[in-house]
Amino acid sequence: MFTLKPEEVNFDKIKSFCEEKIPEGETIEYKRAFPPDSADLAKSISAMANRYGGIILIGVKANKTTNTPILPIQGIDLTEGLEEKVTSICLKNIHRPYIPKAKVCNFQNKRGEDKAVVFIRVEESHETPHAINNNTDVYLRIGSQNQPFRKATVDEIEQLKNRRQKAVENREALMQRADQRFLSMPFDPVDRIHIATAKKDLHSSYRKVSIVPLFPNKPLFEYSELSKLKDTFHNPGDQVFCLDEPISSSGSLCFPYVVKSNSLVPDWFNYSEFNIYGLVYNKQGLWENADPETRELFDVSYFLKQIYRVVTVGKAIYEKTGFFGSTLIVVQVGEILGRSVGLIDIRPKRMREKWCDNKIEPNIRITKICSFAELHENLDTLLLEICKEFLWCCGAGTRIKEFEDHLRSLVEQAKKLFSKE
Repeated sequence: MFTLKPEEVNFDKIKSFCEEKIPEGETIEYKRAFPPDSADLAKSISAMANRYGGIILIGVKANKTTNTPILPIQGIDLTEGLEEKVTSICLKNIHRPYIPKAKVCNFQNKRGEDKAVVFIRVEESHETPHAINNNTDVYLRIGSQNQPFRKATVDEIEQLKNRRQKAVENREALMQRADQRFLSMPFDPVDRIHIATAKKDLHSSYRKVSIVPLFPNKPLFEYSELSKLKDTFHNPGDQVFCLDEPISSSGSLCFPYVVKSNSLVPDWFNYSEFNIYGLVYNKQGLWENADPETRELFDVSYFLKQIYRVVTVGKAIYEKTGFFGSTLIVVQVGEILGRSVGLIDIRPKRMREKWCDNKIEPNIRITKICSFAELHENLDTLLLEICKEFLWCCGAGTRIKEFEDHLRSLVEQAKKLFSKE
């Protein structure tokens, strides 16, 4: 339910969700009907918006002992204006205005009566605090099932006021620390001896992809759970996340990886990092630099696989930890001015296909803000948009349509590759 857009929700999906018997908690609330006092619904909505969002199902009764939904679903009478009723309640009662998304899902009960469940999706708000009762009371959603929300303290209200800015600062700090750790590679003291001739080129020419909650206000999981990610996402054949012995620091699980051929000088670097706040980060020195035949060609297919891998790993982590808020995807490529852009086919031999010459941008940075639902439903479109924007920055804008079918094919290849893990 958390991954669906409101317009995609229907009664059958609500019924399946309720059959899972998920109890009420920090992000879920069941209501038998609209409360007699409209401020009660406003309290629930504002409390979720002030915390981490959630869903409310009106027309679903909860068991008072287990706090799980009671089946069969009874619903409420299907009448006109139910969605508008939710909007009206919020406008009248919530200050700093907040309007959630609502969807009326109708069905017929066994007696043939028209009934409905009102699905309300509350997104985590970044315009907090939201108050009710003439702007006097601020409520927070908490995990307790017998006390679903409580009044915020003065300090908590102040924290809500500063939450957006602090979260942005935290997000930037997470990414900067990951960059700094990449720049300190390799970690093996022996490698440091042989790195001097290669380090400058390998560190300046790079691909970097990261995904992180847009406003990381709290850790998504405990520090002790980081180690589980190694077994969850390790694939020996995957050159995007080649996991070595992790180095943990400041809530991060770090995987430095150095590739060498016959010489002691590294051919390329690969650094991956997972953070308890939900950052998934991967930065690589361009592996093409290691081969004189491909040194001047930037490989779009490999770049796309890197993006796909990072985003899908992030999506999996968010789903496992129950985070369904907005995310920020950052894609960067450094020092590629003067390089050709195209494809390298390594089978059976290195065949090159040049699409364009980058004569415009030495460093390219692309950012995308998207909801979890967009990650879940529109990932292919998102990848295509990023690749198109990258090609535009490289000066290939007039040939975008020419490459579009090829890009779609590359997306499908990436999906097939990682679906085998």
